[in-house]
Amino acid sequence: IGWPVHVRARMIYSEAVTKDGKKFSMANTPTNFQSFPAYNIAFIWSIQLINYVCPFVNTDFNATFGIQSDGWGDYNAGAPITVVAGPSATQLTMTLYPAPGVGTNRKNIILDVDPATDSVTVAKQVYGDYPPGDLNLSVQGVGTVSICSGIISLTLHHTNAVNDYGTYKVTMKKN
Repeated sequence: IGWPVHVRARMIYSEAVTKDGKKFSMANTPTNFQSFPAYNIAFIWSIQLINYVCPFVNTDFNATFGIQSDGWGDYNAGAPITVVAGPSATQLTMTLYPAPGVGTNRKNIILDVDPATDSVTVAKQVYGDYPPGDLNLSVQGVGTVSICSGIISLTLHHTNAVNDYGTYKVTMKKN
């Protein structure tokens, strides 16, 4: 008999799987079985769930992330973005826009992370140029990071001295 364990809400329950593949659990046995003697197994027991938050450590983000979605439109899904720790212990750095081959004068942007909430602030900073004349484009915005899920999600407002290009979301996942 196999003993897979499943978690639903605040209860853990077992599933007994016999050699012939039959499955017995709280889904297909009587509801009065807190400890069902006929099966010689307890199918259900209480637990206390502890809310665990993965602590922010910027060096955990030293990796290549794959774009999941890019509302700005420079990247297709899966395109790689290199993220590095720093320059401070609560910051991450990446060269995001313009995508390679799309624009020029690419510059790093720095994400400021609040380690207590994993929220991100991106102060206004120039990131690069787009031909034929959109120069010194900047982003600023907000977002979140999570080493637990491996996701960085940013909502960035794009501007330069002349134009306002709007606000777009970019999401990436650690490879």
